[in-house]
Amino acid sequence: MPLRTFTIEIKIGIFLSERNFMGLVRLDELPELEIADGILMRAVTAENMTVAHVRLAEGALLPEHAHPNEQVVNVIDGELELTVEGRPYSLVPGKVMVLPANVKHSGRAKTECRVIDVFHPVREDFRGNSFGGYTGERANRRKSNK
Repeated sequence: MPLRTFTIEIKIGIFLSERNFMGLVRLDELPELEIADGILMRAVTAENMTVAHVRLAEGALLPEHAHPNEQVVNVIDGELELTVEGRPYSLVPGKVMVLPANVKHSGRAKTECRVIDVFHPVREDFRGNSFGGYTGERANRRKSNK
């Protein structure tokens, strides 16, 4: 049986069939949103998930909230106290918290921190250039990309 040959063309960063494929994303080109006082975030949104790159100033507080998304909290640098349904956990590099949907949680940066949060499904409220804020919080501002 003779072998058939064919060519596959791979394109990165353009439309692939009916799906919007982002390809390479430069974080420094995304809007940086202040989601709470002292907490800055840049979000990369794919078809089925959001990956948030978050910087927290020492002492920054994340108000208690819940959302319909599963969340994986991965501290890259520093120490974050994450309170989940009233129970505090100390997160440092190497300790990852997996949160089911609709679980109440809050946080406090014990030191300056860098965190990568992964959400499924997409956090629609993190799309674009603004974030409406947590319940009871003021609307948040877009920060400079520079």
